[in-house]
Amino acid sequence: MKKLTLLVIAALLIILSVGGTTFYYKSHLGANVPAAEKLIQTLTNHKVTIEQHFNAADSLMGFVVKENTANGPKAIFYTNDEGNVLIAGNLLTLVHGRPTNLSAQIFMQKIESKASIKAFQTIEQTHYFTQGSNSAPHKLWVVADPNCIACHMAYEALQPKIKSGQVQVRWILVAFRKPSSAGKAYAIWATKDPVKSMMINEQLFNVSTEEGGIQPLINPTAEMKSDLKENMVFMLHNEIAETPTFFYKTKTGETRVMGGLPRPQQFDKLIADIGDQF
Repeated sequence: MKKLTLLVIAALLIILSVGGTTFYYKSHLGANVPAAEKLIQTLTNHKVTIEQHFNAADSLMGFVVKENTANGPKAIFYTNDEGNVLIAGNLLTLVHGRPTNLSAQIFMQKIESKASIKAFQTIEQTHYFTQGSNSAPHKLWVVADPNCIACHMAYEALQPKIKSGQVQVRWILVAFRKPSSAGKAYAIWATKDPVKSMMINEQLFNVSTEEGGIQPLINPTAEMKSDLKENMVFMLHNEIAETPTFFYKTKTGETRVMGGLPRPQQFDKLIADIGDQF
């Protein structure tokens, strides 16, 4: 399963988060924000743009960084106040005696919440089709590529929940994984029942080659081309760096975005968090 990640992770071979343990790299560059920013740029070989900094936890500063590519993903790094220690990993603390992942909370606040609010301003303008009951208590959007194996796995995981009436999905198809992705998206849209066409694509999915099973449509209409272009513009404008990407509103109306395939134990938790409004 191919997943886009920050190029800086490759550069930061000595700064890895493994199983909740954070490894540190120490330098002696000075103090405070200028020193911290210099440290980040030095260790990433100037492959990122620092978008903002903020007070994190105790004596730590947080930095939102974006990879210097057209659709580069974002991440958060932390440094000490002196700016000579960089941390890439999970910040954990105890709340009422229970371990709490501060990094996840900060990522949600600084990156995901802003991204989801922006996306929901235009998500209704995308070309999508709906699968599942209108009365489902959990409703979400899924951005998917017909040749994406992680999307295929998400599709299979969602089907029991859709068939039981628990989940309704709006599928937004994009095309970037393989040259045939666009033709397969067109083929799914071309029929009167795109849900059935999507099912064919997934039932015949070739896991070894990571290719959807539907035959690509060679001569799409101008409308289809326009629909796909709009979906791709949505993907680029909202910096969606991987598929599947899930957009949804919580039961309290907050917008959320989650990129990548959740682990099996996380999937039920994700669904439980989703409200009944698109």
